[in-house]
Amino acid sequence: MPRPSPAEIRAARAENTTARERDFATHHGITEADLLAAHVGRHDDTEITRIVAAPDRLLPPLAAFGDLMGLTRNDSCVIEKTGRYGGSDNRVALEIRPEHWVQGFAMAREVSGGTRHSLQVFDAAGDSVHKVFLMEGQDATGWAAMVAALALPEQSDALPPACPRPAPVAAPAIGRELPAGAAERLMKAAAEAGVPVSFRVGNRGCTGSFAGLIHKVVPYGPWMNVLDPGLELHLRSDHIAAVRADGETVRATGKDGALIIEMGGLAPGWADLLAAEG
Repeated sequence: MPRPSPAEIRAARAENTTARERDFATHHGITEADLLAAHVGRHDDTEITRIVAAPDRLLPPLAAFGDLMGLTRNDSCVIEKTGRYGGSDNRVALEIRPEHWVQGFAMAREVSGGTRHSLQVFDAAGDSVHKVFLMEGQDATGWAAMVAALALPEQSDALPPACPRPAPVAAPAIGRELPAGAAERLMKAAAEAGVPVSFRVGNRGCTGSFAGLIHKVVPYGPWMNVLDPGLELHLRSDHIAAVRADGETVRATGKDGALIIEMGGLAPGWADLLAAEG
């Protein structure tokens, strides 16, 4: 199937404005980066600017804005952490592999009640690496100035060169295998017992992490969700093929063997929860 042109992508998007960017891209056989590239400039309610993607230039200016929402994901899990970029208090904790921070975009989208501002970074294959969202009521004027400073000289709507997605890297199959549903049960049990946990969710270019107490853990369709102030995590349960415990570290992997989420415990109670899984 030939790759659609930027104009064709925009026309298709105009007919379906409600789908999430990732879902729309998948449905049309393009990448999320293709979708944003096709909309560079001002189109209807959205303005897209090409920006520097290198993390050593992109991330430092974010420290001036206080709490922001950082989103890191793979195909089967999403972690959204509200916190600061820089400093030690309430930090958005990231493990960065900068060679995969290849394509950068700033998005300003008109939504009910205002404008939603974000920075979005993708790898060479067009897959999401990391996204940063300005919170409601924060300094939109300062954000616009930052975007202008990060903007690339070339603001074409040309699609990036097609680059095949690398083969997934299988996580080591070490430790004892846990029963089906163990990851979801451990999340729920940790919330109910007040046991602090840690999560690591990542992709080729970035891993986001969290450590602390969780409270509201609820299933919705195929997703198991943590819905707390300052932290949301969405785990696609039906994508999990195996769960293994290596000591007190739990890893859930997909059918291709790739790591979906890594979990751990931060108190003696975690060992008890693991023991209950057999």
